[in-house]
Amino acid sequence: MTSSLASPQRRPTTPRLAPGGGSVRRGPGPVLVGVLALVVVVVGAYLGWRVAVGGADRHQVVVLGDSITAQADAPLHERFDPSYAMAVSGVSGARADERVADGAAYAATTPGQVIINLGTNDVLQGTPTDETAASLTTLGEGFAGARCIHLVTVNEHMVDLSRPQLHDEAVAVNERIRAIAAQHSWDVVDWAAIVTAADQAGNPDGPLTMDTVHPTPLGQQRLLDAYALALDRC
Repeated sequence: MTSSLASPQRRPTTPRLAPGGGSVRRGPGPVLVGVLALVVVVVGAYLGWRVAVGGADRHQVVVLGDSITAQADAPLHERFDPSYAMAVSGVSGARADERVADGAAYAATTPGQVIINLGTNDVLQGTPTDETAASLTTLGEGFAGARCIHLVTVNEHMVDLSRPQLHDEAVAVNERIRAIAAQHSWDVVDWAAIVTAADQAGNPDGPLTMDTVHPTPLGQQRLLDAYALALDRC
């Protein structure tokens, strides 16, 4: 003989009603509340850190160069502080390869933007263009975390009576600077073009260099104007 047992019938569930007639909704569990609180703390700490180093209105910028940069130390801070947090490092007579180690140290500070104004002494000292290009590439690639990297061209009108090929060597370095920038999607601050345009116009406001190498106060102002455009468009 077989017997069958009826399956227990499930009672339909109905939502509990709040006093006003609406369904009662359960609030987030303690784990979710804890996670949300942690997110708020982390975001707040991050925003506080951003404010400490400049936040949305003040970006960390490294300017790495030779004597042209060293002479512009005070003007750079006067021009850009506090809109940007400037770290200026210029070493007189330095070639690009001589600043690679310094570049690595500054890269560790994770700046948002970098201006590399090197190559002038490479030309003056007869450094092979390939070596200069390799050093500039190494410097730029070292700042992998930077949002924008700006390479500055060298003045093509430098004069050294003992080296008549100086102009051609400067042109060659600038061609490589532009090619490197294009390859890496970096920016170019074209100091060479600024000086050339002023020379061709007869320097109506006065010369931009004092010795065909170092900027005059006017030249320094024009160079910083070019820096400002580059930084602001990043």
